[in-house]
Amino acid sequence: PLCVIGALFSEAIMGLLFGRGAFDRVDLSAAVFAPLLLSLCLQVVIVLCVRVLLLQARTGAQLALSVGAAALNLGLNLLLIDSFGAVGVAHATLITRGVIALVAVGLIVRVLGANSLQSALQPAPYKESVSP
Repeated sequence: PLCVIGALFSEAIMGLLFGRGAFDRVDLSAAVFAPLLLSLCLQVVIVLCVRVLLLQARTGAQLALSVGAAALNLGLNLLLIDSFGAVGVAHATLITRGVIALVAVGLIVRVLGANSLQSALQPAPYKESVSP
């Protein structure tokens, strides 16, 4: 939630933090800040999925995700940096993390199976403790 709120109010946040003195490009900073904040939400999903893959001893899948993320991000950066500069780099990061998050969730569903994943997401039943 904080990432989404920060992205929505990125210009106000940048103005509050850096809008004084000689710095006058608050709009550009906000345009970079917003997609990077949103990409943090996706990074959380990626990290959790990678942890599950590592617990399942699927290090090859983790390697494939890492190499894929690096290649996609590099390609998008090369594609977007000339036209959009720093804003393009920020959007390349957001797109990369979005794609990798989708692939990582797909891998988790494939590794654990849909039924196992659904049962893992259910809250544990409450058990009363019985004192001896």
